[in-house]
Amino acid sequence: MRSNIRRKYNLSKRGGCLAINWHRRTTAHRALTNPVLVITRWRIEKEDVERLEQLKHIKLTILVTWSGIDDDRIEPVDSNIAKASLRTLSAHATRTKKILYWRPLIASLNDTDHHITQAHELSNHADATVFTGLFYRNEIRSYFRKLGVQDLYDETTRRKILPRQTEQRVLSAFTDRPLFRKTSCGVAFVHGIADYNGHFGIHEICSICPASQLALCASNHRRPDQGRVRELALAAKLDPEPILIDDRRVEGTSNNSVAD
Repeated sequence: MRSNIRRKYNLSKRGGCLAINWHRRTTAHRALTNPVLVITRWRIEKEDVERLEQLKHIKLTILVTWSGIDDDRIEPVDSNIAKASLRTLSAHATRTKKILYWRPLIASLNDTDHHITQAHELSNHADATVFTGLFYRNEIRSYFRKLGVQDLYDETTRRKILPRQTEQRVLSAFTDRPLFRKTSCGVAFVHGIADYNGHFGIHEICSICPASQLALCASNHRRPDQGRVRELALAAKLDPEPILIDDRRVEGTSNNSVAD
């Protein structure tokens, strides 16, 4: 089936990176300017970049996932592959933006001075760096235990874990590099647009963003209209009365639905 899809849309797969040839039929014809994200830890060849560069309208970003973890039970793909792919993008991509996607960052595993130095060197080949911790949920812990991996943290959580001390060491090393906590923030920065996911106003996310990006997001920030939010809540059969709006979020304080 996959080969039939490739023939229909004139797609080819080279070196693990999907080389896209449908730009003349779709994106160029319709002049779509959407952000398009491709996340990979696999090989990107010069030929792949040449094809990606032909996509003239979309805001294309390649996020190259690198962890530096050398335990193949946790990271089954050699991180040197991602290193080579990022360097290939750096050498041949102009319109296509590239981000060092440093994840997952795990305390006492890949947060050593050596790993941080490697990441800093790799960031020379990227337009920005996005870093994040590990989703350490019960399912992930159970999976690693079956592989014989010692528990990575004492407890599981529903949010990503990134110890404060580890984050501070990363921030100290990256004072001369554009560094972001959220994917959409990094993507917005490399394309010179405001964050399309609306994180502006959340200090614990925005505090490390470049001043120029903060100003851009601030100029595009709009607090939702209370009346419009109320209309949407009613349309979704939600109780609109407890909905609170501030510069950080739109939040409902009750899960009660509106009776029919």
